Amino acid sequence: MALDGDRGVFPSCCLPRVEHQSSSVSHAGEYKESHREEGTGWVGYSNVLMAPGFVCTDCLEDARLSQYVHEKIAHNQQPALSTGRTTEAKVKAYADCVAPKYIAEFKAHPHVYEETPNFNRAAEACRAT
Repeated sequence: MALDGDRGVFPSCCLPRVEHQSSSVSHAGEYKESHREEGTGWVGYSNVLMAPGFVCTDCLEDARLSQYVHEKIAHNQQPALSTGRTTEAKVKAYADCVAPKYIAEFKAHPHVYEETPNFNRAAEACRAT
């Protein structure tokens, strides 16, 4: 899942929020010390992104989420397509089913760390139909 504006579900509008949150934490003096070298330092971007209080989904548009679902499913189904176990029409129909369910899941569960469970719930709902 990328945070840049070109790939993944999270657009570049999240980056300023991550940087602000990370610098706010570091300015608050929350320097973390650990007995392990890799555990010492300021809170990293991944820790900020995965924090339950960090929500960066309000700038996501339905069209972007739908495109993400279609691209992810097309990528995941590439082996089945190349071996003839499915068709492009079936892959598109499946993505068309998953996309609106994924959008609804994402609006109900807007945290970054919930992206995979959101996708899995949406995909499972379409497998059951």
